[in-house]
Amino acid sequence: MCDQYPKIENGGLVFLNFGSGFSGVSQLIYNKGNKVINVDPSSMWQIEDLQAVNLSDISELKESVDIFYASHSLEHVPNVDLVIHQVNRFLKQDGILFIEVPNAEFNGNGGGYGLICEPHTYYFKNKYFENLNFKGILNPRISGQSLEQLPKQYTNNQVIWYIGQKGV
Repeated sequence: MCDQYPKIENGGLVFLNFGSGFSGVSQLIYNKGNKVINVDPSSMWQIEDLQAVNLSDISELKESVDIFYASHSLEHVPNVDLVIHQVNRFLKQDGILFIEVPNAEFNGNGGGYGLICEPHTYYFKNKYFENLNFKGILNPRISGQSLEQLPKQYTNNQVIWYIGQKGV
């Protein structure tokens, strides 16, 4: 699915890091010549040396993006449907959506016990991503890596990975 998409290493893409935190991945993406938009409600995470657009809320987004990246952030938002609506609105045709969230069905993540554990507001199951209007892959294997090489949280279903593409 993503094989035909321009590689991040080539530069020229618009990358949105939703829940950017310390913005480590944003710095890596920026260093490859891509424009970076960090969305995080706290300005304390902003890195002065990083030439990124910093927004406190996704509703402030005014331009289209090539890649929407959300690693361990969607489970903290007040309204996940609104965020996904905004992603649909601003993600370019053939744009890539990458989401990583705790798996609600893993007992150590709270949702498996039927509990709400702050600061989480949502718990995700694979079914949620299967119902999105993107052509997607759940829990893809990393090319060239065996299961033994992956961190434990990715081999024991503690985390859900989803990579989707708009308009395919």
